[in-house]
Amino acid sequence: MLILLPPSEGKTAPTSGEPCDLGSLSFAQHLQDARRAKWRAQPPAIRRARTAPAHEVYSGVLYAALGYANLPAAARRRADSSIVIISALFGALRLTDSIPSYKAQMSNAVWRAPVTAALSERAGRGLVVDCRSSTYSGVFTPASESTVALRVFKQTGRARSVITHMSKHYRGLAARMLCTAPRAAKSPSEVAGILSKQWSCELHEPAGSSPWLLDIIVTN
Repeated sequence: MLILLPPSEGKTAPTSGEPCDLGSLSFAQHLQDARRAKWRAQPPAIRRARTAPAHEVYSGVLYAALGYANLPAAARRRADSSIVIISALFGALRLTDSIPSYKAQMSNAVWRAPVTAALSERAGRGLVVDCRSSTYSGVFTPASESTVALRVFKQTGRARSVITHMSKHYRGLAARMLCTAPRAAKSPSEVAGILSKQWSCELHEPAGSSPWLLDIIVTN
């Protein structure tokens, strides 16, 4: 299982740790050249800044809901191996990669080819659970038949509406549930089965080039 997450707009600046070592980050074989080009364009203060694991630096609502620090040991190991963060500055990261706090805008033109090269083999080996926002979804498009994308809706009576900002919270909770489940999900229906223990869920089969869609329905 591969879980794709967006980065966090909210970040906590590390107070200890060495400056970023690009060569130590995950997926260096495919992403190093693009990372170096983006890194050279950063202010000197960012290049000299202290670093911490990505799960500590990213501190927005999604990562608060994921709650990496208090995951059980087995769930933490699954999160470390399954979760990949799509980053505007680094392309793709794992939760344990050491990074500084930064600001950057996503460029599909810069990252699409190297991120696709970095993730295609892993994505091709099984299920992909896509929890990204639209800003980061254009960088990498895994095969639709093995990908399930999460959407979040609010149900009030008979009316249903899209949840925007707080959808990050529910995607973080969903990622946590997938990491803490007794076994890793291997199909979209198994993802739906895990998440339906918390919410009402609707699973839609792929249509054209679209992936499986799993709608999380939050009721008042």
